[in-house]
Amino acid sequence: MKFFSSHATMAKQVILLQLLYFFHSIVASLDVGHNVTYLKSRDKLTEADQLMHLGNKLKLNEKETIVNNLLMKAKHGELHRGLIHPVSFLPSSIFLKAKPFIEKSEVFQIIKRMPKGALLRSHIIGMVSTAFLMDLTYMDNLFICFTNYSKAIRFKFAINPPNSTVECGHWDLLNDLRLTWDYNDILWLNAKIESSFTLIVNKLKNLDVNAVWKNFQSICATLNGFLGYRPLLEKYLYQVFEECINDKILHLEFSGTLPETYELDGKLYSELEIVGIYQTVAKLFQSKNPDFSVKFIYAPNRFVNGSTFDQYLKTVKSLHKYNPDFMSGFDLVGQEDLGVDLLEFADKLSQLKYVNFYFQAGETNWNGMTDLNLFDAVLLGAKRIGHGYGITKHPILMDFIQKNKIAIEVNPISNQIFNLVKDLRNHPAVELFARDYPVVITNDVPNLWGANGLSYDFYEAFMAFTSYSDDIRVLKQLGINSILYSAMSKSQKSRAMDLFNKQWYLFIDEMINSYIK
Repeated sequence: MKFFSSHATMAKQVILLQLLYFFHSIVASLDVGHNVTYLKSRDKLTEADQLMHLGNKLKLNEKETIVNNLLMKAKHGELHRGLIHPVSFLPSSIFLKAKPFIEKSEVFQIIKRMPKGALLRSHIIGMVSTAFLMDLTYMDNLFICFTNYSKAIRFKFAINPPNSTVECGHWDLLNDLRLTWDYNDILWLNAKIESSFTLIVNKLKNLDVNAVWKNFQSICATLNGFLGYRPLLEKYLYQVFEECINDKILHLEFSGTLPETYELDGKLYSELEIVGIYQTVAKLFQSKNPDFSVKFIYAPNRFVNGSTFDQYLKTVKSLHKYNPDFMSGFDLVGQEDLGVDLLEFADKLSQLKYVNFYFQAGETNWNGMTDLNLFDAVLLGAKRIGHGYGITKHPILMDFIQKNKIAIEVNPISNQIFNLVKDLRNHPAVELFARDYPVVITNDVPNLWGANGLSYDFYEAFMAFTSYSDDIRVLKQLGINSILYSAMSKSQKSRAMDLFNKQWYLFIDEMINSYIK
């Protein structure tokens, strides 16, 4: 694979000469005695810079301009308040603390009403509101255990108490505890359960990235036994789609490890059958919401040896054979810093010519170490790169992803929660936005920090990654990008783009009716 051709190099040299000439002409035209000349030259330079930004190629019609003025008034108000009182600028605070204030933001309220297009990286294990999860804990036949060492919560649906294990020595029927314990103990129990579903503030205080990942893995262990019960899984997945619709999302590509899925009597489902359950729920939802579409990305854990990885390959081949449209691709998930690198499996992955890759890569602050997964993701032909946090440290890769339209799936809140960045204005995506790289905004595992949908991540990106002058065109372009870089076929993308445009102009009309009239 060649990264640059002689034509590409020549084109770059021409562009560089043009820029040098442009800057020279500006400097040559300066007349220190005439401020007007200087200001005109300054305007030319800032305009040239602005034109490079994400979304600036779009043109707004009259109605869009009206709504844009409303949005920019709200944005500028927040920016000015942040300039005077820096601690009030919400993207500079950890989301877990900023969330209630974000929800009061006028910018957020506008974004919440706006169509988002497609959601392209969301893990099934953390996609619905905590309140809905808590409601599910009242289902019959749910047993609970507090693990022997860490006192973490584990769940299992069964007719009789599950057998004791090294981790869980004793199981109780949860509904019995709620009937027999006193009021204060029940309050404590419910709070304990709720905290086991989320990365709450006191869990993250002063923790390094490895410790946050350890907490995350504990939550996954709690949720796997809970979501593995087939009747609950179906309710859960239907709610996932419902919450997407509620946040103006028209297409979803969710990923999952296909963990153990079971019935009350202990029956286990195969990976192929689990994906069949996903499809059944999707079709049921689409029967009532025909404009909504869904695809699945098989994304098992990267902490495996060669023989387990070989089993992954068998699974992905089987899934693709029987579900070629629904099963859209393959990924490996888990903490990159401590996990197995893509290079370890590159030879085997290169044989999957007919399966699209959407690799999580570069989710790290290290340079020249874990981030080398980015090179493997590109060389293996990834269609999108999840997180891609370290991409700006590698200019040759940046040129390549832009030339070959490999989208970076930016996860603002997730990157902050997992301690890659504190103030989101310092996120590397700022450069990607400024240079109009192929980017989409997505949400990773939003339930773990009390979010859902895309509105929160869109807000953080719009306020932290864009300049003072960047406007509603950024948000519209993100929606367009999400469809362009999705796993949908050409005809599916065309249909989705028509739907998005219809939703967009309906949003514009509704905004004018509610704000102006």
